[in-house]
Amino acid sequence: MLKVITFLLAAAGIPLFCAETARDIVNRSVKLDFRNQDVLRDYTFNILSQSTEFDNSGGVKAVHSKLQEVLYFGGKPHNRLVAKDGKPLAPGDEKKEQAKATSAALEASKLSADEVTKRQEVARRERLRKRDEQWDIPNAFNFTIVGEPVLKGRPAWQITAEPRPDYKGRNGGILHNLRATFWIDQIDFQWVRVEAETLDTISFGLFIARIAKGAVLTFEAQRINDEVWAPSRVYVKGAARLALVKKFNIEENMTFSDYKKFRTDATITSIADPK
Repeated sequence: MLKVITFLLAAAGIPLFCAETARDIVNRSVKLDFRNQDVLRDYTFNILSQSTEFDNSGGVKAVHSKLQEVLYFGGKPHNRLVAKDGKPLAPGDEKKEQAKATSAALEASKLSADEVTKRQEVARRERLRKRDEQWDIPNAFNFTIVGEPVLKGRPAWQITAEPRPDYKGRNGGILHNLRATFWIDQIDFQWVRVEAETLDTISFGLFIARIAKGAVLTFEAQRINDEVWAPSRVYVKGAARLALVKKFNIEENMTFSDYKKFRTDATITSIADPK
């Protein structure tokens, strides 16, 4: 499911106007997207993930949640579990999480400046590779500007995206079956909101996972410290099947909060050794 969201985010750098202007907008959007990812490596933030499973009649079957703090040590992300199902971790589990964070911090503290740079470059090349795989996405839809609303106090373009029947790119199995609407900030050319709906079943991998027709997906972003746009919410709801065996109706809601800028060396020294 997160792969679908990734496709949608990349598709936000779509041709919006005439051909001459569209290329400039796509290039700016791609560059800004890379910059966002780089700048966010100087931030800590929290992710609250809530998963709701429904039975066949639509009743709530189970609800689970977890709160994680995301840290970067030596250019590598580390997710520290803070709470589960709305409750703080038990002392034993908290100690384990603290020990893992301390271990990651100590490992990073032993890296030379060159080693940190190499680690960051490997991560950047991987992001570039994924972006290269998605360059054909703008060719997969017909786009129409349907409005210029004010979103979060800022002017935006509202663009609808309908799949093109003649698209034959590598991601046709997914993109042929999506309809989306994008809201793009007119000042920063950033993706503020994306809403999408599956028009037919979407498969990932060799029948590893399938999302049924009618699933809805939403992505929202927020402006942080007047320097970067960061995710604020990712939402998915629909029927899914894993490995062609387990079928379930789910609602996944991820909220991102408490973005705080930090320096890696300060973060490393602030983590106490486990008792």
